[in-house]
Amino acid sequence: MTEEDLQNVISMIMNNDFCIGLDGSVTASNASCACRLQHVSDRYIFIQLHALLHTKSSFTAEGYDFLAALYLLRAFYNYFHIIPAPTYIDSFIDNQPLIQRLSYGKETSIKHVNRRDSALIQDINSVLDLLAITIQQKHVKSHEYDKIEDHDLIPLSNFVNICCHISAGLAYECKQCSSPKTPQFPSTSVYVLHGNQIIDTEIQ
Repeated sequence: MTEEDLQNVISMIMNNDFCIGLDGSVTASNASCACRLQHVSDRYIFIQLHALLHTKSSFTAEGYDFLAALYLLRAFYNYFHIIPAPTYIDSFIDNQPLIQRLSYGKETSIKHVNRRDSALIQDINSVLDLLAITIQQKHVKSHEYDKIEDHDLIPLSNFVNICCHISAGLAYECKQCSSPKTPQFPSTSVYVLHGNQIIDTEIQ
């Protein structure tokens, strides 16, 4: 990422000119995920990350993926002292059960607390509560535009989903993802490496 790229991403986040995309990939042995903060009008301005996961559940993979996107956003808010104006930001998710679970809000009843991935849902909602903006979860149908070569013809929601799908697939061969220096995922911290500068934050 060049200095100009970084400044464009900071401006995008400061002005709430972005959406969130994510996608997970699950194989017989492991899983990966990728998330992306994407400028809503300039498709060349974005920041994304991917990671490997130890799960066989697409729900779990995309849940941690969404949590990673929120951590990434919080990292920029905290490091660059960004105080965004309250607004609505779209997040595009192709996992309908995840959207449904998140729509319940905080799961405090016995019925919900004992459900699978309850702690994950609680973590996501806790971070959402810390944000000044409101993030709306919207369903996107995956692979609908996979064969369209002209990216300008692909709706933004599908575009970010495709980009995250590709990035999640690349995580399996990513040397940094398999490095022991990479924090165990899910993590309570997020870092972005910009040259020799590390942008990080701790989520309490």
